[in-house]
Amino acid sequence: IRNETGNKHLQIESYPGARICHFEAMFRNYQHQDNPKEIIINVGINDRDNNNNTRVAQSMTNLAQIARATFPDSEIFLTQNQVSNTMDERRPREAFNIRQLNEHLTNITMQGVSYLDSNIRGGCFFEPDGIHWCPRTANSILNKWLQQLRVYKPVFCPVQKGTARTMKRN
Repeated sequence: IRNETGNKHLQIESYPGARICHFEAMFRNYQHQDNPKEIIINVGINDRDNNNNTRVAQSMTNLAQIARATFPDSEIFLTQNQVSNTMDERRPREAFNIRQLNEHLTNITMQGVSYLDSNIRGGCFFEPDGIHWCPRTANSILNKWLQQLRVYKPVFCPVQKGTARTMKRN
């Protein structure tokens, strides 16, 4: 995912191969002076092969609690992972696990923790592995999240006769 929003206040970090437990440890040990307004967490795709859905769901709840404790003044947003047709066909158990985790995410009720919809118009496109989003999909999903957060700030462009019109930065 690339930061194509023009928002210099947006920081994107990626941890290929990371599981929920890695994020738990990272948030527990995170030393920071900054206080972000919002934190978006998209994790779980690498836990798709875990056959203990209850444990994965509990790990996600724990992660939300740890993130909240680490950043008490930030709003934490959890996001779903999409399931490709390829995953449905080749890895039905893993597809089921992701759907179970997605359902759990929408049911986490915790102050300061919310859910962002990851469904995009036109559907998702995946790499040949059927797991990872193609760059176009990744950027479309990021933009959907940012729109939900209202991160797009209005830009006022002068027009004739001293009036202004509002445009959105892309």
